[in-house]
Amino acid sequence: MKKYLMIATLSGAITVMMGALGAHKLATIIDTYSLQVFNKAVFYQFIHTLLLMIIVMFHSSSKFLFYSARFIVVGIVLFSGSLYLLSLKSFLSSGVISILGPLTPIGGICLILSWLTISLYCIKEYKYTKGTL
Repeated sequence: MKKYLMIATLSGAITVMMGALGAHKLATIIDTYSLQVFNKAVFYQFIHTLLLMIIVMFHSSSKFLFYSARFIVVGIVLFSGSLYLLSLKSFLSSGVISILGPLTPIGGICLILSWLTISLYCIKEYKYTKGTL
């Protein structure tokens, strides 16, 4: 999980930088809707970076937490990454845009799966420590 701690801290730094970029530079060069998309990417990256940090802090040998961490990293890259680029569509070619569109929901599914695998971990842990659900 040390690798995921490093990824989470880097993602946190990137999130702050992207938020600053959106607030100070992009607000003057892209339209309002695109800025909202960009800010949504920052928000989801921030929330899931925090979730990744929590998983690392509570790490056990659980395969569920390991897979959740993987889903979070892939989800951040695909979901937030594609939204960052889609918000800059006026600067990108239409070919790049057509590739990015399908990546956003795949990233979103990965983020959902990360939460569900944490649920499975909690169910398993509760079952073993308390008896039955």
